[in-house]
Amino acid sequence: MNITDLINEQLIILNEDFDNKNDVIDKLAKRFEASDIINDIEGFKDAIKAREKEGSTGIGMGIAIPHAKSETVNKPALIFAKAKGEGVDFEALDDTLSDLIFMIAVPSGGENLHLKILQKLSRKLMHDEFRAALREASDPSSVLKILEEMDKEEQS
Repeated sequence: MNITDLINEQLIILNEDFDNKNDVIDKLAKRFEASDIINDIEGFKDAIKAREKEGSTGIGMGIAIPHAKSETVNKPALIFAKAKGEGVDFEALDDTLSDLIFMIAVPSGGENLHLKILQKLSRKLMHDEFRAALREASDPSSVLKILEEMDKEEQS
């Protein structure tokens, strides 16, 4: 499974003004809905918020990875958002605001695809140069190129 199989330019949002965590969830869920990734926006947002209550998806270093495995999801997908300014409080363990946000949507079922996606992203996001490249990306195609490079490295 490649990350780039789950994302396209319509699922990349750059320099977005977000008021708070709920605003992030709302705006990203609307993008999933517009791309026919989810079939029930309120149900999906509820699933994301339920996961947030279990523990913060703010992993630190300015990164948040909210995710949900839900019957409201039509097909697995990933959205990337780069927040304008300092970012949003996702209650990260290191108390940093999150400006790099990946939201994962996976249909309910037996496979733990969301864990595989989380693992792959988390491994790469530990690298300063990868985070810096995402922060410097000026358009969706640049972000896709960065993610394609990540997929290539994973395969070699």
